[in-house]
Amino acid sequence: RGGRGAGAPPPARGAVRIPNLAAVQGELMTLYGIIEDSDNAPTTQVTTAARTRLAQARTALQAVRRLATVIQRQ
Repeated sequence: RGGRGAGAPPPARGAVRIPNLAAVQGELMTLYGIIEDSDNAPTTQVTTAARTRLAQARTALQAVRRLATVIQRQ
């Protein structure tokens, strides 16, 4: 896990870790299933986990947009 390819060097000290978008999506789908399977309001834990994963998804999508901008300039 960690989003690095085999043999890739470790991230630089102090580097921002970009969440793995596929992993975040899977975790969000799991949380969605938990919410859908219950007739009750989501628990505090599920709500907190969903907010955290959504923030991670936004971070990953911002990184993808930055990468797309760099690629388009070349």
